[in-house]
Amino acid sequence: MWPASIVALAFSHAALGYASGIIFFLAVIPYVVDVLKGNTKPNRSAYAIWSVVNIVLVFSYIESGASTTIWYGVCGAMSALLILSLSIKRGIGGFSKLDVSCFLIAMLAVILWIETKNPVVALYSSVLAYGLGHLPVVKKSYLAPKTENVLSWTLNWVASVLNIFALTSLSMSEALFPIVATVLDTTIAVLLIMRPAMRLLSSARGASTAHMEAEQPLDARLATQMELEPK
Repeated sequence: MWPASIVALAFSHAALGYASGIIFFLAVIPYVVDVLKGNTKPNRSAYAIWSVVNIVLVFSYIESGASTTIWYGVCGAMSALLILSLSIKRGIGGFSKLDVSCFLIAMLAVILWIETKNPVVALYSSVLAYGLGHLPVVKKSYLAPKTENVLSWTLNWVASVLNIFALTSLSMSEALFPIVATVLDTTIAVLLIMRPAMRLLSSARGASTAHMEAEQPLDARLATQMELEPK
């Protein structure tokens, strides 16, 4: 039997916060490896948004004293900046109507987040900016799941869940952001797992040859439907 003090420490808010940050940062390893192999193609707009949002988030956590959940933001900022630098040459997107719209609205939300003196407005602005970064990835995960890394997004989901348990307060100001992050990470992870499974099931049931051929060139379909040029 583990001593009660050790068990309590292991499941303390601080320990769960550290664990969330570590797992979130570890999630970037398989993603970066897959990007360098040419399999995963990060969306430039998404990682540009997340880089800015996570940097501002860290400073807001410092000001609010939310020390147990800050590591998720710190590791998020570091990983987003790393992947953004890789996406310049090895990524896709950033110029479609969806990408540009999400980026511009997100930046306006970030400015409002920083400048407003109203904590409620600042809260919803930050969540809006963060959520907009996910929209291009959600669409890409649905249209072309093979251009994202399942392991990485699954680890992101685990980190998000742990970050919720690391909360020391369920107040709207502290809990909304982690909850929204968990919902969005869950959506992407489920899409990446279920879309290929649905295609396999469709194939097993005898999908038409024309349909199967239409499903094959994932990057080409992605480029066409998202107004991108594959790199």
